Amino acid sequence: MSLIISFNDDTNYIIYAFMFNSKGDKAYSIETGSFDVFSLENQSNFVIFLEESLQRPGFYNFEITENIPATEDGEFYVIEIFEMLGSSSDRSSDTFKGSSSFCWDGTKEVALSDKNSDGSLIENVWNYENRSLTQEIDKEVWEYSSRSITQDIPSCPEIPPCPDNSEDIKKIEEEIKDLQILMETKLEELTKLIESQKNINSLPKTQNPKINNKTASNSSIKFN
Repeated sequence: MSLIISFNDDTNYIIYAFMFNSKGDKAYSIETGSFDVFSLENQSNFVIFLEESLQRPGFYNFEITENIPATEDGEFYVIEIFEMLGSSSDRSSDTFKGSSSFCWDGTKEVALSDKNSDGSLIENVWNYENRSLTQEIDKEVWEYSSRSITQDIPSCPEIPPCPDNSEDIKKIEEEIKDLQILMETKLEELTKLIESQKNINSLPKTQNPKINNKTASNSSIKFN
C-alpha cells in the first residue's frame, strides 16, 4: 500500500519533506526507493516535493507508491516538512513547518499511541471474531501499563452532610417581605407629600395693599 505525505498551509508555497528513520541517520530516497545514509551535503537526494491540490488550495501532498519497509519493534519514521525560500531546497536555511512520527506495518500507518512500551501493537479488543458486549475474552480489556479498571483504588473521603438552612432562609425571606412593605409605605407617603407641596405652590399670590398718605396743604382762610 502507498504512503501519502500531506500538509496544510497557505497557498502558493513550495513545500517539501524528508522522511527519516527513528535514529535520524538515514532518510528515504525516491530515486532508490530505500533508506540511505543522510548528510547535509547530499540532502538533495532525499527531498520529497509535495504538490498543491488544484481543488484544495493550500493542501499539499505526495504519494510514495514503492513498498516502505515495516518499522521494527521500538522503531518509527519521522517526516519533517519545510517551506523552500530560495531557488533550491536547503533545510539549514528554509522554514521548518513541523514534523510527525509514526509506525508502519508494511501496508498502513500505525500511530505511536497504538504501540506498547516494548514496541508491539496494542491489540484492539473489538477485533475479536463473534464478539459481543457481554462476551468474555482472554485478556484484561482495560489494562494499560499498570492500570486497569478492576484495580483497587483508594476510597474517596467521606463528604460531610450539607447543613439544613431552610429555617434561616425562610426568616430572611420574611424580613425581605417586611422591608418591601415598609418601602412601599414610605414611597406612598413621599408621593402624598410631593402632591401637597404642589397644591400649595399652585395658590394665587396676593400682595398687601399699600396706602399712600399724602398730607393736604390747607389754604389760609382770611376774614375781612
